[in-house]
Amino acid sequence: MNKWILIPILVILTMGTVANGALYAIERGERSELETQLEDLQFEFSSLHGDMAALEEDFFSLQGGFSGLEDDVSSLESLVAGFEGDISSLKDGVSALEGDVSSLDDNVSNLEGSVGELETGVSDLQGSLSSLEGIVDGLKGEIDAIEVLERSIMEAAAAIEPSVVRIDAIVQGSAIPNGTGVIVSDDGWVLTNAHVLEAADSFEIVLAGGETYGGSQQVFWHDTLDIALIKIDSNRDDFPVAELGSSSALSVGEQVVTAGFPFMPELSGRASFTAGIISATERKFGVEEITSEFGDVEWLQFDASINYGNSGGPLVNTDGEVVGINTLSFKYWDDLFWEGLHFAVPIDDVKPFIDEVIGG
Repeated sequence: MNKWILIPILVILTMGTVANGALYAIERGERSELETQLEDLQFEFSSLHGDMAALEEDFFSLQGGFSGLEDDVSSLESLVAGFEGDISSLKDGVSALEGDVSSLDDNVSNLEGSVGELETGVSDLQGSLSSLEGIVDGLKGEIDAIEVLERSIMEAAAAIEPSVVRIDAIVQGSAIPNGTGVIVSDDGWVLTNAHVLEAADSFEIVLAGGETYGGSQQVFWHDTLDIALIKIDSNRDDFPVAELGSSSALSVGEQVVTAGFPFMPELSGRASFTAGIISATERKFGVEEITSEFGDVEWLQFDASINYGNSGGPLVNTDGEVVGINTLSFKYWDDLFWEGLHFAVPIDDVKPFIDEVIGG
């Protein structure tokens, strides 16, 4: 039974008992005192009833509080359940994150390996780059050497060109390009091949600038070499003179330049130049037809291209000095093809003849 129902019943029973006692007391003559006590008891009952009402209000308030507390507990339980779900999700996230971290560790390890390989590749590339720089430096040196050689060839051509002349043979009143010569004195002596001067009775000598002179009757022939000197018919004493070098100082492979007028009437104007190297020195022919016509010469062999019109023209070194007189060029001999075989009389063999004729 509910205690809040039991208390009123007990109160009522108590009151009944007290009333009976009072009645009994009255009967025994204690009515007055009992009435007084009853009044006190009634007052106390009334106070107890008020306390009971207040207690009931507190009880109902407490029930409301318990109801709110139950709601709070229910909400708290829901929050705890939500937290547990969040914690479970967080654990799953942590597990996934741990997996990602593990994968990241693997990727970092792979990246470190790739970086190591890349560093090795970079090191190899740096080595290759250093080697390439060495090659480039070597190429630059070669290019510089080629440029120096090119400049020396151009400078040699520029130095000798003013002294190179074309010798035209006068045949039945017409001038025919017949060969080349080079001026060796300021008063107009021209060194050329003897076979250039054998083709006609008179000649015209054309300078680099186009000035044309007749060839005088002053012609001197070498006894054994295919060499001759002819004087320009002029009183000038300021002709451009070629510098004579030394053929004995030449080395096989040394760069040389030729100057002359190719045997082709259609070509006019200034001299042509070709470049090549000394192929051999002190070259002798064992063929009687050559030695009987050109003498027993120790030839300079070179590979710069020339043809018959270059006969008598100068072979010069890169300093622009005459080292030989172009004389022979073979293409065929006894049905054999001999392309690129060209020969010059060494200038050291010619110098004594020049000195003898014009006094050095």
